[in-house]
Amino acid sequence: GPKARVSRAQGRGVSKLRVPIERSRGFPADFEERHRATRTPLVVSLDNWPQSTVDPKTLKARFADVQTHATVQLSETGVVYLQADSAHRRAMRVGDFVDLMDSGATCYIDQANIEVFPGLADSMPLQSLLPSGRRVVNVWIGSRTRSGLHYDPMDNYLLQLYGEKQAILAAPADRKGLYPFADNVSKSRIDPEIPDVEAFPLAKDVTFFTATLNAGELLYI
Repeated sequence: GPKARVSRAQGRGVSKLRVPIERSRGFPADFEERHRATRTPLVVSLDNWPQSTVDPKTLKARFADVQTHATVQLSETGVVYLQADSAHRRAMRVGDFVDLMDSGATCYIDQANIEVFPGLADSMPLQSLLPSGRRVVNVWIGSRTRSGLHYDPMDNYLLQLYGEKQAILAAPADRKGLYPFADNVSKSRIDPEIPDVEAFPLAKDVTFFTATLNAGELLYI
């Protein structure tokens, strides 16, 4: 199984446990019992993923004039939720966003419903990947950006379409060490990459589960 490792937080001198998330080629036969029933994360490698449908060049060619909202000029360190959203939110065309992303800027289209991109869902085998029942399919596109530590009220199937993403998870049992905001308990006040255990001492006991997702890999949360 996955082996734990202890790493040392930069500038804090405090050890924290990091455990790699279990990986599988394809969904295992016991996925429902071992993962969905127990809410245990899993990285699934998918075969024959149509990566060419979602690279930046193709997105610009297909959806250049689609209007969306993006978050720009976010800091690459610290807690994302402490940055005022209104100072970084912009309305823009997808084509302009791809140009901004290609320039090396820090930018993010977050939680855009897939229907904003006409025909995109048809080019992916989503029906075979997702369980039956209520489904919400959203798209995130970004460059050098991060999502803050948070939880969602439903299971997530995080599918990496292009590039790579570093995922850091914590178990519900460690919620006291994650210090949620008083006015929004779904979001954490700590930076899981470098927890400030002087300000948040219980964070030193949190076990973080990690994985790097590449194109064609899915993370069940």
